[in-house]
Amino acid sequence: MLTRREKFLIFVTAVAVSYVIMNNQETANDIYDNVCCKIRKIKEKLTP
Repeated sequence: MLTRREKFLIFVTAVAVSYVIMNNQETANDIYDNVCCKIRKIKEKLTP
């Protein structure tokens, strides 16, 4: 389970990414890669 803080951060990031996508596709791809990487690391920490 994600904590409320993690859910909030993911939500905020998703909003930011969708905002950037409207403005600049390449930057959006970079941010998306970073976010996926961070979420993967969080999942690895959470799963024993």
